[in-house]
Amino acid sequence: MRLEHRQVVRQLRLFERVDDETFEWIAALGFLQTFPEGTVLHDQGRETDFFFVVVDGQVEMTIAHNGIEATVAIFSAGHAFPLGAVVLSEKTPGMARAASLARVLMVPASAIRDSIGKSPSLMRALMEDLAGQNRTFVREIANQKIRTGSERLASWILQHAGAAGIVNRLPFRKRTLASLLGMTAENLSRAFATVEKHGVLFRGSTFTVVDMDALQALAKPSELIDAA
Repeated sequence: MRLEHRQVVRQLRLFERVDDETFEWIAALGFLQTFPEGTVLHDQGRETDFFFVVVDGQVEMTIAHNGIEATVAIFSAGHAFPLGAVVLSEKTPGMARAASLARVLMVPASAIRDSIGKSPSLMRALMEDLAGQNRTFVREIANQKIRTGSERLASWILQHAGAAGIVNRLPFRKRTLASLLGMTAENLSRAFATVEKHGVLFRGSTFTVVDMDALQALAKPSELIDAA
């Protein structure tokens, strides 16, 4: 890995507290790869040869069954995948696909498994990332079971919008957002219409919160369900 790439990777949350010897070992074996939107990084149900860490952009994890595909997670900068499959040397539960132009660190999965037993700092970093992913999945299960589609969209907007009056761009396609929120495209369109009545202005792929109080009244934010 080139020096400038090492400096960027070193600053990622996953590696910032990993000991120097382990990081240099990972950096010597790993490399950065840029993937255009839509590129498949690994397929569902297969053993993976690589451990991936998002450096820039977004990576979508989907699971398909009986002709239906659903988005179950979006990985952003600093997040690793497929963490469970790499650590346990098992088949991947889903497919990973670039949801935008994405730059990703790729490290041989075997090197990560070898390093875990030798480096307490790497083990701690991976445990923290795995715990964070688990918490995110539990929150999303609660979100989809407890809230209506409009409430889920309102909550997502609250978590991803800037201050009132700031124009925000959707980080990925609307079909990806619909699947992530557990909705069909048609249900998402209806949810957009409802949320527009509660303080959000949509224009193509952008949205602006114009009435934060009205949006919060619809979303009913919860510190136990919503990401910090």
